[in-house]
Formats: sequence, structure tokens, C-alpha cells
Amino acid sequence: MTKGLTKEFAPHGVRVNCISPGTIDTSYHRTFSTSEGLDGVRAATPIGRLGTAEEIADLVVFLASDKSSFIHGQVIEINGGFFMA
Repeated sequence: MTKGLTKEFAPHGVRVNCISPGTIDTSYHRTFSTSEGLDGVRAATPIGRLGTAEEIADLVVFLASDKSSFIHGQVIEINGGFFMA
């Protein structure tokens, strides 16, 4: 979808990108996830911690800025290295 929308809207000056977050330390996970499950995610994440909402917001701000003007049609994983191949 991201790439298709990019092909359609980029000629009109609209950038389309996708943010794919990992496990973010939010009240949702503090309420609905077990501490054992979150510990497992931390252990499987190379940086050893969950992400923060601020880190996601920083990426949103960057993508909305002119500094990212040549970034189009990308799915950006922000997960501390959790999904490294």
C-alpha cells in the first residue's frame, strides 16, 4: 500500500511512508502484557529495552520535515534491532 500510494501521490508532491514500530513502553503494554513477555522482548532486542513513544514521535517529526524530502515509499522499522535478519 505504501509503495502504491507513493507512485500515485509523489508526482503531486505528497510523500507516503510507513512507520512499523516494535514493542513500545506504553500504558497498553503495562496493562495487557505480562512482565515475563516484556522481559522476553527486551532479551530478544539487541539494545535490550523497549522503545519509547518519544522515539516514535521523533521519527514522525523527521518524516514530516523537509530533511526527509527524498524519502518516499519506505517502511521504516523502529524496533531496536528486534527484526534484524
